[in-house]
Amino acid sequence: MDATLVRTAATEAGARPLRRHPRLPLALAASLCGVLLASSFAVALALRSADSHAGGGAAALPPSAHAAATASTARAIGPAAPAIPAAPGDVQWDDCLRRLQDAPARLQRVSDAWLEHVPSRDGLCLRRQDDHWLAGWRTGLVPEDFLADGGDRQRILDVQTLLAAQGLYDGALDGLYGPRMRAAISRFQSRRGLAAGGAPDAATLYLFDTLLAAGPVAGGPEVPEPSRHVHD
Repeated sequence: MDATLVRTAATEAGARPLRRHPRLPLALAASLCGVLLASSFAVALALRSADSHAGGGAAALPPSAHAAATASTARAIGPAAPAIPAAPGDVQWDDCLRRLQDAPARLQRVSDAWLEHVPSRDGLCLRRQDDHWLAGWRTGLVPEDFLADGGDRQRILDVQTLLAAQGLYDGALDGLYGPRMRAAISRFQSRRGLAAGGAPDAATLYLFDTLLAAGPVAGGPEVPEPSRHVHD
């Protein structure tokens, strides 16, 4: 039978011709297959990564490695070795500093010349470092006591009395930090191997504290009350 007649009969019977799908080129098919495999691999990695984060993000260190890491961190933060004795007869450095923790304290480098003029080492923590000492002590006098506004006039008066007793201050005992007081502190510092600038620095104030604690000027004069004019 003629093929034309077959197609005509099929059309009249309501049949639809089959559509042939073009075959994919071999290279394209291989490319698509590679994409699918890569996608599957990426999904697998993502799932594994998610599981890792959900479980803490890193494998736990074995006990020995964990101990080594902890020790390394401790060395970075601070020395874990036994405290170094400050000087013969003194308590160990760390133990001495612990005794200062219940009150305001100061930690500062000081020289041998300064140390020679310290009346007493009671309550003073010392540790030798190269060509200087590292000293720690409880603070009594502070530089803020010498401020013109908000200072402690009674404490300044105690220092004035101390300096006057040593022949270093010849001004009025008024509890004020003025030019004469600054000059007196400068002379005091020069005698004790300190930078003689007349400023009440921490090392100078510690010497004042120890001398005042010895008591030779205890009970000295008090800050005079401001004069009042009474009108009848």
